[in-house]
Amino acid sequence: MIETRRPPSGRRTINGSRGHATLYQRWCDQVRAATGAVSHPEPVEIEPFVEQAILERSSELNRREGLESELRARRGGARRTGARPTPESGYPAPQRATLRRRVGVDLALLGVLVLGAWAAAGGLGPARPEAILLAAIAVPGGGLLIALGVDESLSALALAVGLSLGIEILGSLAMVWSTFWHPVGMAVVLGGGSAGLLVRDLAGAGRALARDRTPRRRERRARLRACGPAVAALSPLLTAAVLWALSLPAIDTSHLGQYGLPPALPSSWYCALALIVIGATIAVWGPRRSGWIIGAYVLGLAVVLYATVPAISAVPQYSWVYKHIGVVRFIELHGHVNGSVDIYNRWPGFFALAASFSELSGLRDPVAYAGWAELFFTTVAVLLIAAIAKALTRDIRIAGAAALVFLVAEWVGQTYFAPQATGYVLSLTALLVLFRTLATEAPHERFVRFVRFASRRKQLPARSPVRLPWPRRGAIAVVLGLDFAIAATHQLTPYMLLMQVGALGLLGVIGPRRTVFLGMLAITIGYLLPNLTYIQHNYGLFTSIDPFNNVQHSTLYDIAPSAGKVFNARTSQLLTYLLWLPGGLAALILARRGLGRTALPVAALALTPFGVIFGNNYGGEATLRVILFSSPGCAILIGWAISTFRARAARLLVFGALTAAMAALFLPSFYGMAELNLLPSSEVSASQYFYTHAPEGTVLMLSGPDFPIRFGKNYDRFLGPKGDDDPNLLAANTLRYRRLGPADLPTVISLIEAYARNGFLVFSSSQMEYASVFGLTPPGQLANLERAVAGSPRFRLWYRNKDVRIYQLRPASSSPGRVTTSAIDLRSIPRLKRRFP
Repeated sequence: MIETRRPPSGRRTINGSRGHATLYQRWCDQVRAATGAVSHPEPVEIEPFVEQAILERSSELNRREGLESELRARRGGARRTGARPTPESGYPAPQRATLRRRVGVDLALLGVLVLGAWAAAGGLGPARPEAILLAAIAVPGGGLLIALGVDESLSALALAVGLSLGIEILGSLAMVWSTFWHPVGMAVVLGGGSAGLLVRDLAGAGRALARDRTPRRRERRARLRACGPAVAALSPLLTAAVLWALSLPAIDTSHLGQYGLPPALPSSWYCALALIVIGATIAVWGPRRSGWIIGAYVLGLAVVLYATVPAISAVPQYSWVYKHIGVVRFIELHGHVNGSVDIYNRWPGFFALAASFSELSGLRDPVAYAGWAELFFTTVAVLLIAAIAKALTRDIRIAGAAALVFLVAEWVGQTYFAPQATGYVLSLTALLVLFRTLATEAPHERFVRFVRFASRRKQLPARSPVRLPWPRRGAIAVVLGLDFAIAATHQLTPYMLLMQVGALGLLGVIGPRRTVFLGMLAITIGYLLPNLTYIQHNYGLFTSIDPFNNVQHSTLYDIAPSAGKVFNARTSQLLTYLLWLPGGLAALILARRGLGRTALPVAALALTPFGVIFGNNYGGEATLRVILFSSPGCAILIGWAISTFRARAARLLVFGALTAAMAALFLPSFYGMAELNLLPSSEVSASQYFYTHAPEGTVLMLSGPDFPIRFGKNYDRFLGPKGDDDPNLLAANTLRYRRLGPADLPTVISLIEAYARNGFLVFSSSQMEYASVFGLTPPGQLANLERAVAGSPRFRLWYRNKDVRIYQLRPASSSPGRVTTSAIDLRSIPRLKRRFP
């Protein structure tokens, strides 16, 4: 609050604060314009956060005066800035740092490109996939940024990764739709174009830097002196990394109970997590501010939370991931898509991208890398969220806080090997491009008046956005290109993004809003129309307009889960409330601090995803998608509100307590289904054997949920229900919640023959455990049913390993007399204890 009385001791006055004479004059002009006063304002009392806002405003105005010329120099050398080095002093320090950074980035990208080309040619041995991935996520987007211009490291890194994925998806789509499948050719085109842009920029920057004669010994000494505090700040992270690595061999997943993975994690794992949370809190809100140190802690937390499962499991978790792997294999085999097969072939962006990577990396089986997709996509999403926060707040601390909150709040598990993860990352990239290139000065005044009325506080003037000097048409083309890649990748994400962009346009914080919104609307509707009949026939476009029904998170069954599953569900609900409620409170705090005008776009990002619940329940997962898409906005609001606290101790205490509580709730929410999500490699091997050796035109009937199905590259040749459902005995009401035995064999046979006369029935430890955990059958009843199947003359044992038995249904005319089961050890059938390699 600004008061016109003399400030007490200890308070700062705006007059001549820190020697900002120009700042003071501009502030006087703003006061006179706002109040109509003509006299010089008297010394006033000023709150610390108001002073910070005014000082930031001054820094932005000064920065904008030289930003465009500096960025233009990035394209054509230092001669465009008008500054030339002198023999005595060389270039000014900021310009010299920019030139050196340009040269370093160009050389690094060229080195990555050369490394990727060597790997694609068959070099580097086991490190080939990593080199290909690094080149794929850095070079295409980096080359485009060099051509268009970028100003700071965080935005540059985030945009390089996001734009690279978008460019490669568009290229992969062109190949699968044209049936001209040549991923190596696409890599050559993208790599050659990027190399040309990088070499041209390197030549200009190198010539300019060669004229600089500035002594560098003093700068090197300063960098060396800065290494000591950095090592001390990173010591908790390094200790945590050692503890985490030592904890992995001690994790035993062979006897997981109803509470999932958390009880099986050793104490060293929890110590590593605690050290990272404490160290990250100090890195964000402590006395020393360093973006690289904050980024190191964010990456460390992502590794501990999302790399533990792939590090201890031989195959990817989640049985439904293997459907996606099957589509990737299908594209690898045929080089094109077939829209009559399933919905995945109609939205093939992610699958075409993965198939391109498989061919370039030499990993023809996506099982080898699909398990690490959750870490990859989560890390990219966190990077983009931090860049958006930095673009809106100009504070690396807020960006780091938002990244950490998102990591410990994202329990919904939607960043695995799936189209949703790719669409989500691309939508964040599109938002970052909008905020960095098409942002306007301030929201419409009518919305500001509402915030002022609701908060009963006057709102500070909005900070002018620091936009990248991209041509407006070029920025719009990039956004629309990303939106097309999203529309061809995932069914729901383009509508989520459309709602968010529409809200930003309605607020007036992006422009030209009509061009952007109408272009995105045309792309979204235009892609839906050719697929509308298929969607309506198999899924339904608007399943319900009742929001209370749509927010119900449902599964396939009306189940009575175990106590562990109830506990996991309650913790996930509590974690969601711990994200949404502090997010709403943070928006109120910002409005009360006078920052509501600037925080309106972030609040819009957090609120607009709730619109999806008024039209579709998305197969019972609408709530999960609302949580996923509202998390970035809530995380930014929370970090921003904490930054306004006056005392550093308050910031440390509040943020540390919040992130610790969220991390504690995250573990049962995210890992609580591990006893079902973690599959033994023997089940994956059994599924692979089936699709390799079973006759085409048959059906693989599941005895229960939780088995990797549609896994083979020829999955389209096997029969099953339309849509995304699996052929499953327990989907029938007649076989659930009761005792099973020989009397149920006619029902089992009729369910199989509904798809094919020659079918297969699979029993596995995962299916039995799923039925037991969720109470789909009384204990041991699937084992009873398998005994009846094993003793029936209509079935024969076709395949078995330690966790899986597959039975083949004989045609009725060829069934022999009753078979003996002496060759089958029936005592091994009820195998509820999980065995992992």
